[in-house]
Amino acid sequence: MKLQVHIFVLGPLATNCYLLRWGKECWVVDPSLWPEELLKFLRTAGAAPGRILLTHGHGDHIAGVGALKAAYPAARLCCPAADAGMLTDPVANVSATFGLSLSSPPADELLRPGQTLEAGGLTWQVLDTSGHTPGGVSFHCAEAGVVLTGDALFDQGIGRTDIPGADEERRPPSASRERTTPSCGAYNPCRPARAGIDT
Repeated sequence: MKLQVHIFVLGPLATNCYLLRWGKECWVVDPSLWPEELLKFLRTAGAAPGRILLTHGHGDHIAGVGALKAAYPAARLCCPAADAGMLTDPVANVSATFGLSLSSPPADELLRPGQTLEAGGLTWQVLDTSGHTPGGVSFHCAEAGVVLTGDALFDQGIGRTDIPGADEERRPPSASRERTTPSCGAYNPCRPARAGIDT
């Protein structure tokens, strides 16, 4: 089944949210605030997410999880293990810093670097791109040439490490553009978002 990647730019920080589709089967990555456009798309497409994947635990990447879980309670919320505590703690997920109290339901599954996930005949590798948060990960599918990096990789740089919970020394060598973007010609999500792609 052909992989389709749909991009939704959500919330006041223009957070990239990704819908990965294989026919009616799909996953959602990093649902942010104001997910109504995403939910409408899912209803229209008749697609129900099997997983909700988080690249890290910052408030702008988890704020839409509650709405998604309410609409699709069977969807498994998958969070990097080292960021799990950020989901329910607005101070740890930094949203309290901006006068917000954003949270998410707890994770159904904890992810660790080196783990693989499979769907639609494709294998996704969980990569360590921590430093921006203690457990930040990226999702890499070599067969499709796609890597979803959250805030580890931007158009002109990499994720900040001068915010609460971040640690410059935790950032692995893979957090450079050359290493985070594997040599398979992976797609590099960044802000501002690019149009949806088919692979």
